[in-house]
Order: sequence, then C-alpha cells, then structure tokens
Amino acid sequence: MAERDTRIDRLLLGQEITDFLYREAELLDERRYREWLDLLADDVRYSMPPLPEWYRGVDDVRAFLLDGPLQLRWRFLPTTANGQLAFGTYLWDETERSYVPGGLDILAIRNARVTEVTAFLTADLTRFGLPARIAPDPLSGA
Repeated sequence: MAERDTRIDRLLLGQEITDFLYREAELLDERRYREWLDLLADDVRYSMPPLPEWYRGVDDVRAFLLDGPLQLRWRFLPTTANGQLAFGTYLWDETERSYVPGGLDILAIRNARVTEVTAFLTADLTRFGLPARIAPDPLSGA
C-alpha cells in the first residue's frame, strides 16, 4: 500500500509541476506580466550566459524585465531541458510576420516560486521538441 501511495504522490506532484508551468506560460502569453512577476522568489536570480549581465533579487529582476524584454511581444511554450522546467521563448518578428526563437529559459522552482531563470539566447528550440517558429493566431493576429 505504501508503494502505491508513493506512486500516487509522485503523479500528483508531477501534475502540480505541469500545472504550474502551463499557468506561467498562460500568464506570459496573455501579457499578464505583473501576475507572473508575483511568482518570483525574493532571492530570484536571472542570467543570460554568455552575456556578463545578471540580476539578483526580485526588485532588480522585475525592473530589468519590465523595462526591457517584457516591452516586446513574446510567446512562451513549456518544455524541459536536462530534466528541468523550461520555456521556449519566441519574439515577434514583424518582417517574418511570425514569432521567432528568442531563447530557452530554464527555471528553478522552490515552494511554488521561481528562484532562478537562466536564459540561453541562442538555443535551438527544435532540439527540445518545440517548433522553429510560431505563426500568429489567425483570430487575434497575435
């Protein structure tokens, strides 16, 4: 019975993690950035190797994201990388009239809070089972 309970616990945890990741993607895709930023831990870290810039603490990370990347149009698709939760990020390209790869964001989560984002800006998203580009939604144009 204990083995069955452990399996069920693992399945439930896996579902909670999946739900969390999809909820994050939904918030980001709907440009509800302030709600997404509320998921950041106080001691969150954000880096973009090999760039030298990095940010530590919720205030610095929020300021960087709100003043920079989140001013642009993005789409986010959940995936995993090396067993870690991740997003393929896609940036709107007006010339291409589609969302093109912007990078792979790998997340660390603790107590339902994002504690670290490592953004690999040149990742080949197709290697993570994601599309090479995303067409705009024909109904919304976004």
